[in-house]
Amino acid sequence: MKTFKLNVLFAAITATAVSSYASAADDNKEEVERIEVTGSHIKRTDMEGPNPITSLSVEDLQDTGATDLIGALSKLPIAGAGTFSTQANSSDDTANGGSSVSLRGLGADSTLILVNGRRVSVSPFAKGIDTAFVDINNIPIAAVKRIDILKDGASAVYGSDAIAGVINIVLRNDLDGAEISARYGDTTSGGGEEQNLSIVWGNQAEKSNHTFILDYFKREEVLYGDRSFAATANQKARTGDPYATDFRSSSGYPGTIALKSDPTNRMADTFGNDVCPADQIVGDLCRYDYAPVMTMIPEAERFSFNYMGRYDITDTMRGFAELNGQNGRSLVRGAGSPSFNELFMAGVNPNHPFANQADHEFHGQDLTMRRRMVDIGNRAKDVDSDYYRVILGLEGEIAEEWSWEVAYNYIKSKSVERGIDGFPNKRRLQEAIDNATYDPFEPSSNSQEALDYMEPIKHG
Repeated sequence: MKTFKLNVLFAAITATAVSSYASAADDNKEEVERIEVTGSHIKRTDMEGPNPITSLSVEDLQDTGATDLIGALSKLPIAGAGTFSTQANSSDDTANGGSSVSLRGLGADSTLILVNGRRVSVSPFAKGIDTAFVDINNIPIAAVKRIDILKDGASAVYGSDAIAGVINIVLRNDLDGAEISARYGDTTSGGGEEQNLSIVWGNQAEKSNHTFILDYFKREEVLYGDRSFAATANQKARTGDPYATDFRSSSGYPGTIALKSDPTNRMADTFGNDVCPADQIVGDLCRYDYAPVMTMIPEAERFSFNYMGRYDITDTMRGFAELNGQNGRSLVRGAGSPSFNELFMAGVNPNHPFANQADHEFHGQDLTMRRRMVDIGNRAKDVDSDYYRVILGLEGEIAEEWSWEVAYNYIKSKSVERGIDGFPNKRRLQEAIDNATYDPFEPSSNSQEALDYMEPIKHG
């Protein structure tokens, strides 16, 4: 039995296994091309019409200089709006620590991600609450043999999650020997240091092959404040362009005071000892520049293992196994927790800022406020994720015309996101305002005991 490789460009659709068979006993017998379609177990003997396929080899991935898959895939021209990585996440995101690709800008939930032609589970947390995605951070770049990208819509074959196309990540299974690779990277502006260590070992025997991969990845955080182009949310002031946008938040510190009965009747807090800085006042609002303390690239650490194995039981039957696992942790920082007119102060409260100004229009009026809890610290989230994937199966052929496969597939993905700093208990905060143990308009006068009461859950 002879085996020939078929050029991918000739194949109208990407083949995860391409071979042709000829009978040794009959040289005149017509050769039949057998093609396995990416993501399908259907073998075809002919193909009609081309499909737009991009195939990335190990060399292609290495040439990008990326230390993780998203770093390589996000550089593709077809990776459009909706592609996100750990660089794009924030303290307000539900996908912290995760990464995924959006082909042609149709969204990560419209791009099907396969591993060795099989579907994998989506991340426990959705992106932006309602966008389900496959977290490709679970696959270390050292484990990848190639990546096949079907750039055309494939919903007729795979369903609605393949409207934008299909990305099939093929894992390494052909190494005979051992490889150890180490990568180190840093930025010219400081921060973002990366360390990556991979150990790959493989054995190719007459009836079996085994591949083991261990990978460790660590990245240092970068804040927006660490980069001059992003150190402020007020791009109008930074660039001097009058048409640029001022992205500063309307929830400032100590904040903006407004009437509870009419929140549009408001003024920046310029009363008492603690006042809104003059350069943060825009109109009747006390603004806040959150950019300097926000995460641009989060601190991340991942350890993963992969195993690919195959054993020839008979000439026509083989057993195979795939084992994958990873633990990943990320730390994401953000500005102090904001409030937008959700907190109130009664007109008779002892801390009322206009209690002694009988002629002020806010005197004796119930108040609301826009302010940030900078006094308890900036927000920080720790994300701890575990991923396990097990595939055990048998495959074979019957009389060369038929092929069969049976497999058991188990995938478990778990992610826990903890607020470890800067997250107040809103009920306790309002209670502290009501009983006058906390004054939101004079934060420097508050005791540490009052601040600790409002932030009961704080992790080290």
